[in-house]
Amino acid sequence: MNSASDPYKTLGLSANATEAEIKQAYRKLARQWHPDQFQNPSEKQKAEAEIKRINIAYSQLKDPSFQPDSSPSASGSGSHPSGNSSVKKDSQAQRQARAQSYYRQAETLEKSERYQDATKALTLAINLVPDYAKAYQYRAYLYDLRGFEFLAAKDKKKAKTLGLEKTYRSSPEEASPPSQKKSAKRWRPKGWGESSRPKSAASAPPQSQAKSTRSPAQSASSTASPNRQAPATSTTSGSSSTSVFSFPQPMAAVSQTWNITATLKSPTGTRPGGTASAGAITQLLPYGSTNGISTSANGLIQLWNFERGYDFADLKGHSDEICDLDLNADGQLLASASKDGTIKLWHLSSASLTRSFEAGSMTSLVFGPERHSLSCCNASGEVRQWNSRQESQSPLPNSDRPKTDLWASRAATYIGLSANRKILISRSSDRSLHRYLLEESVPSRQLPESQFEQTYIALSPSSRHIAAGDRTGLIRLWNLQTAEPIMAIQGHAGVVEAIAFTPDNRLIASLCKTKEGETLVQLWSRPSREHLCDIPGDGFTSLCFSGDSKRLIIGTATGELKIWQPALRP
Repeated sequence: MNSASDPYKTLGLSANATEAEIKQAYRKLARQWHPDQFQNPSEKQKAEAEIKRINIAYSQLKDPSFQPDSSPSASGSGSHPSGNSSVKKDSQAQRQARAQSYYRQAETLEKSERYQDATKALTLAINLVPDYAKAYQYRAYLYDLRGFEFLAAKDKKKAKTLGLEKTYRSSPEEASPPSQKKSAKRWRPKGWGESSRPKSAASAPPQSQAKSTRSPAQSASSTASPNRQAPATSTTSGSSSTSVFSFPQPMAAVSQTWNITATLKSPTGTRPGGTASAGAITQLLPYGSTNGISTSANGLIQLWNFERGYDFADLKGHSDEICDLDLNADGQLLASASKDGTIKLWHLSSASLTRSFEAGSMTSLVFGPERHSLSCCNASGEVRQWNSRQESQSPLPNSDRPKTDLWASRAATYIGLSANRKILISRSSDRSLHRYLLEESVPSRQLPESQFEQTYIALSPSSRHIAAGDRTGLIRLWNLQTAEPIMAIQGHAGVVEAIAFTPDNRLIASLCKTKEGETLVQLWSRPSREHLCDIPGDGFTSLCFSGDSKRLIIGTATGELKIWQPALRP
């Protein structure tokens, strides 16, 4: 094997190098040949070719199925055909032994709550033994634990197809000692095959999450102190006609008590990898039943398990505050737009960066109905459509506009897509909100009384409602299907900085900030239109409900996540 095709020689290693030595050599060469270190065009081109060779070599050595080319003398000059068969059998046995080792490694990692690393170990085991049913089942459990329900369902189906009672005929478990078999059962909760969660939570797909965004105007303070009584006239800018919205009864007698059950915070100081601790939480996005995503003022994205109370992965790459997030339809890809001028795509199950685009400062982005379709807009109203598999983005040409008038205005400062990917909302330059039905050939509709300065916009996970807040604490709700107004909620006097719906569509939470800097979260019953409770606190910055509708998560300026749950009535 010559040096051009030998990954060991490419990385400057011997054929018996350990995994740690391979990683160390790769990192050293990657730093040495990174193209950004070269200014001369010819040197930069040479570095790009070299880093490509280094990446290919490292990928080869990471592949469990990689086998170095054997030398002509390895089998001796007098080899017989029967010897080749023996080598093949030894290779199969070796692969099964390595798969067993990865499986046991996953068990050890899972006991230490290193779920991401345990998932990777099981993936390596499955690559070695494709019919490894128990590895599929174990990985499905870990995916479910981390909130990747779509991937968990695929592995459950695969394990069922292979037959859990009839695993691979030379399954590594058959050679495992009794103690290992016993530990393998520890991770399987009773009845887990169906689901240990309530049916309503287990059936909620990852994509059914609220899409929301912040307006640049949300940092402004309140200029009015509205009464909680329903106003007689519309508060829409430039209009004095009677409002088309109905208002709930002021401060209804129904009340709830919500208690804080946990406070989560990243460790202070420097995180593993040299990243500083998170700082202020700027945005929260739920996914799965019990997991969520947070962004911080320094550009760090963190993945949380709200039920168990820990941060299980950090997505590092942005150098400035993140403006918007969105999950694709199957919940496997996350897109993030930052003030650093980049849009990044993340593969959540592996917590890895897959693509990065230079886009300028985009204020809003959404994944389209297709997996790789991405649309963005900025504060000046420029709209761009992307294919995340392409190298660069470009403004949508006139000839490529859809038959609907989706991008006819070419001047949207906000775009949002419903969870079912069938309804799109855009905000035009005059601040009015427009609704588009993507699967129907009907003109867009302007939402009545939507021409005001929205400080926050949120779409419900049920794809039924849209809510928008303003500077006075007033929140308006419309029906997404009919584009008709439903009701208005007069919250606390202040700027509406966040709105969240529960996935079951029963509750609405709003976060207001007064000109004195005080913050207050209020909860409302959407069906009965009743005010349920107030949650006062200092430095609240963002909020969301968990996917199972059981928890309210509030982010703070100190980097904490406060988990609230309703108190049980006696």
